[in-house]
Amino acid sequence: MNRYKFIFFFFVLIFASCEQFDKQKEVTLTQKKAVLKAVDLLNKSKVFLKLKQFEKSLIMIDSAEIIVPNYIGVYFLKAKVYDELKMFDLSKENYEKVLNLDSKYPGVNFNLGNNALTISKFEEALNYFKKELAIKETAKTWVSLAVSYTNLYQPDSSEFALKKALKLDNEYSKAFILLGQFFKDSGEIEQAINYTKKALDLDPQNIDYQYFYGSLLFQNGKFSVALPFLESVVKKKPWDYWAYNNLAQALIRLGNKEKGEKFLLIADSLENKNSIIDLAKNQAQSNPYNVVNWIKLGDDLRGSGRFNESLDAYKSAIFIDNKNEFLIQNVALFALTLKDTISGVTLLEKVISLNNKNADVWFNLGIIYAHQRRYNLSKNALEKTLELKPNDKIALEHLNQVKQWVD
Repeated sequence: MNRYKFIFFFFVLIFASCEQFDKQKEVTLTQKKAVLKAVDLLNKSKVFLKLKQFEKSLIMIDSAEIIVPNYIGVYFLKAKVYDELKMFDLSKENYEKVLNLDSKYPGVNFNLGNNALTISKFEEALNYFKKELAIKETAKTWVSLAVSYTNLYQPDSSEFALKKALKLDNEYSKAFILLGQFFKDSGEIEQAINYTKKALDLDPQNIDYQYFYGSLLFQNGKFSVALPFLESVVKKKPWDYWAYNNLAQALIRLGNKEKGEKFLLIADSLENKNSIIDLAKNQAQSNPYNVVNWIKLGDDLRGSGRFNESLDAYKSAIFIDNKNEFLIQNVALFALTLKDTISGVTLLEKVISLNNKNADVWFNLGIIYAHQRRYNLSKNALEKTLELKPNDKIALEHLNQVKQWVD
């Protein structure tokens, strides 16, 4: 009898342990699915961040945080959103949450260092970059350390850091360009030219490298060689004061006085505009929560022809004042003039979410959807336009055309 009792209890134990194992397996699978869903949301957030759609990016991050609380990836990405918005107090708060979970998480101290550099806190930046190097040694961190040393007037330490960067990555163009700057500041122009040429060979489309190389050649009296580089810069950056100034001086020295003086006049007009933009940037960075600062920066950049930068500033303004229908609609139309259809449509749809009785926005969406071959959406938008403006003949013509495509 005892034997049978033993066998019975043995099977009970096996059954119980199997049941417990199945439950553990079920929990593990549930956790795995949750993490995968959270990662998918974070990937979507990265896409929105790249498009400067900050509100949507944060919504995705917050959704991921609900699914997987205390997940490092959530805090790190949220910090990067606030980095873009220059809200460094909020980004630091999130980076600290990352460090509380993992004190050696790569990239955190690097990003904190770059934020400190942006607001000219060079000693603080230096300390962050040193911490990052203790966790993970990379060429870009050594270069950022070098920038900190340069701003603290420690040229020897800067040179050492740049050469350490090149030991880790002998094709890191940023290290070469900064060594070019280092030797220029030291008065060794030939050395500066050599290092800058190496940077340009590695990244020939880099407009900043082209300018610096052209300006060094100009400074070294090689005016005809410098000319094509400086001409390339003013074509791609028609707001660049120094490129116009150096190009003008080179032309004058090559005997083309009339054209050179014309470019000098352009340079003079740009100098004042660039000073205004620099001031607006500083104001936006010093108080990023003031929507007026971002709008002012956007307007100043737009007035100088720096349209993409202008759009980015306006998007920051929208994040601050995300219920301002007038602002959002105007930025949407500006984005569309830049052929940024993704931003334009997203912002127009946001206007509709705030006010679905805006006939002009419905009409614009109807036209854009038609161009995108999203005919059902186009039809709905144009029908909504006519509900609000029954006598709109143009909307009616477009709707009749779209109906043919839907059918």
